[in-house]
Amino acid sequence: MLGVLVAMSALVAGCGGGGGAKPLTKAQYTAQVKKIGTGLSASLSALTTVTTKAQAVTALKKAQTDVTSAASQLDAITPPADVTTQQAALSKGVHDLADELGALTTKVQSTGLSALSAEPKGITEIQTAAAAIIKAGYKISG
Repeated sequence: MLGVLVAMSALVAGCGGGGGAKPLTKAQYTAQVKKIGTGLSASLSALTTVTTKAQAVTALKKAQTDVTSAASQLDAITPPADVTTQQAALSKGVHDLADELGALTTKVQSTGLSALSAEPKGITEIQTAAAAIIKAGYKISG
């Protein structure tokens, strides 16, 4: 799961639906997505270096805070019309991941590092939505 989290950190950021605001241009949207993804990268990468339960709990709590913040940022974005549906799906995945990180923190506290082997559902949602955005011609990764 940790490797997937890191790989997705650049893609996590592409979603939202900023309530009635003028849609961003393709270039603006891509830039905002990359900026949010870059911010998440360090937080999610920290999960790959944990070796103790205490480190994992600390890293998971920070990751949850950062993913929750990214979800809020994504909600403020009004995407170009051709990726509105994909962005809604991506936003849902980011929100779901934030929720799942909280539950995962609790599980790590009670069962240890082995809890990190399960892949959160939000990751799959993010992967699917990000692939659809990329397919639409938006270079939101890397």
